[in-house]
Amino acid sequence: MKNIYIFLCLFLIPIFLNADKNQLIVVFEEWPPYQYTENNQVIGTDTEILQEVLKQMNIEPVFLSLSWARALLYVETGEADIIFSLSLTEKRQDFLYFVKEPISSEKTVFYSHISEKFVIQSLADIKGKRVDIQKDHHYPEVFNQYHNYIQTISNDIPNQLRKLLTGRCDLIIGNELVIIAQARKMNIYKQLKLVDYTVAEEPLYVGFSKKGSILAKEQAETFSSILKQLKEEGFVKRVIDKYRK
Repeated sequence: MKNIYIFLCLFLIPIFLNADKNQLIVVFEEWPPYQYTENNQVIGTDTEILQEVLKQMNIEPVFLSLSWARALLYVETGEADIIFSLSLTEKRQDFLYFVKEPISSEKTVFYSHISEKFVIQSLADIKGKRVDIQKDHHYPEVFNQYHNYIQTISNDIPNQLRKLLTGRCDLIIGNELVIIAQARKMNIYKQLKLVDYTVAEEPLYVGFSKKGSILAKEQAETFSSILKQLKEEGFVKRVIDKYRK
């Protein structure tokens, strides 16, 4: 009986200690201006919004910057508690409780080299073109269903941009704000041309791991309510406007 008591004490002490800290591991991919690391601090539009919501929930985020594929794996296996910012898919719903209120949105577009003069009025106009996509990135279903182009694959946006500038692809596809931010960081933005065609504009969400905290479902619901209130109060707009300057 004494041995059982000692075992229970050793088992419960770490739980009580962690409960005081109320920390959750938050994984993300470097994705400016939404979330990125600068001067050892995680900043960005969605980062600031997420931090404010979690602050009101009395939760301290422990940020972990990973590749997108690894970030998804961490929340799928329960090694992390929260992931942001991501599109809602049926597959991801298998291992995530999605916050109902979107944290932001993404506009999916094509970019070409400044010297090109592509005119795209529908996806049929990219037939036969070399279009570079990012590995493990979710794209709008309308694009996923179109296959009459030559697909090349990059691990991240910097590689996509380098391929475009060196002529290894004709077009890159991705989030307009993210491509702009990365191109400016690489000092190559003036070498790009935005093609006047929007593939789709979709909401982005926060997801809580189903294998993370036992309160994950309730936390996702609370997060949604607070986020909606912050939007109504104008907090979200002020954050986004700050990064647009």
